[in-house]
Amino acid sequence: MRWISSSGGPLILLPRVAASLWRGVGDDSQLPSDYDAACAIEDFTGIVRKNGHDILVLDDEPMQTCFVEHEAAPLLVRWMYAPDEEAVLTSLGTLGLEANPEETVKCGFSSGDLLLLDAAYDGRDPIETLPVSIDPGEYNILTFIHKPSPEVALVIHRFVRCDVE
Repeated sequence: MRWISSSGGPLILLPRVAASLWRGVGDDSQLPSDYDAACAIEDFTGIVRKNGHDILVLDDEPMQTCFVEHEAAPLLVRWMYAPDEEAVLTSLGTLGLEANPEETVKCGFSSGDLLLLDAAYDGRDPIETLPVSIDPGEYNILTFIHKPSPEVALVIHRFVRCDVE
């Protein structure tokens, strides 16, 4: 699995075509910066709109994050704590995502070719990205805390298409 983490702030998920619009921490002439807008999100997830694009912000703590094509729906998996990656992967087999989510955010993606990156980076030349591929459309992003054992805790963001619920 390929994981990405931030340098301390939130991660963002945005269409690749919109990445060049994101300026990250920006410069002194851009106040507030795109990074400031992302940091204003106080829940697990939130939306920043920029030039007609929804940008999903993954806030809370800087956690290692990966994309998983789960049988039920695409997932972003965030590693709160676990002894190793094998424990994280094993715990995904015990997911029970029918319970009430911690929160739900609606987000539309005009393109399914997405990038996950540190909100501090300039999207024109980010240091690190994680490509994500989903069907374009409007999604409810449901956030769950998954604690299958005392040693493993994950934040799971499940992408549910609005037109198939």
